[in-house]
Amino acid sequence: MQSRPNVSVILPVFNMEDFLADTLRALLAQEGLTENDQIVVVDNGSTDRSVEIAQAFSGIRVLHQPKRGSYASRNLGIRHTSGEIIAFLDPDCRPRLNWLAAVKESMRDPEVMISLGSRNFAANKVQLRVLAAYENKKICWVLSGGNPSHVFGYTNNMAVRRSVFDQFGLFQERLRGGDTIYVQQVVHSLGVSVVRFNSQMHVDHLEITTTMDYYRKQAIYGGSNECLAREVPHKPLSNRQRLAVVISLAREHILNPWQICLLLFLLVPGACIYGWGRRNSPSQRIRYVSE
Repeated sequence: MQSRPNVSVILPVFNMEDFLADTLRALLAQEGLTENDQIVVVDNGSTDRSVEIAQAFSGIRVLHQPKRGSYASRNLGIRHTSGEIIAFLDPDCRPRLNWLAAVKESMRDPEVMISLGSRNFAANKVQLRVLAAYENKKICWVLSGGNPSHVFGYTNNMAVRRSVFDQFGLFQERLRGGDTIYVQQVVHSLGVSVVRFNSQMHVDHLEITTTMDYYRKQAIYGGSNECLAREVPHKPLSNRQRLAVVISLAREHILNPWQICLLLFLLVPGACIYGWGRRNSPSQRIRYVSE
């Protein structure tokens, strides 16, 4: 039986003192954590207590990246770690107890190059629970559909084989979307099947505690995806496809009828806000000026 690989966990940090200690404590308490695994914080010029907090933990390595940007920080972490698997978290995404074990288990299949995990919200509110169920089902639906243009990445809960970085290089160092560009590059070369969703790789997004926090993220994602669409073949799901995701939640009895109604009620303003983000993205503003 193939042994579980060693993992290097990389967290880019910029002024995250409110969440960092909670996330690091959760990482150090992981089931399956061994002396061969690494946890690396890459500070990106924090002006708060983030570095002090990270250095207070035994077993945490702290690096410093003067070049601004989370992808520059992740790239520095990749270059200074040795794990066969590189796992990425954001400092406000707290892993649940079996997260690291799930990362290792997912990579026992040699066909898997990239593993994407479940993202939940820290606040135990029914609105956020149904939205999390939708977001997690969406990535399952995308990967099962086999269309590489719909596949996206998210470095707040993603694991990648080091051999992939050896083959394709590091992340494009940009403000947003470097994870999706990278995953797009891999799937268009190797096929969608090399990317898997692991429902047991759970993290709790500590920053999102209300539906307004979720909507704010949708505006950001809308703008980011509009920019990405001009650089790579990535295509966000249409409203009809999003409805298909909701229907699958009902058919598989993941959500009950009342929860499905609540989800649809929440997704309508979310879709409007996402569209607003796309219309107001930097690439759109540049286009309007040129026209």
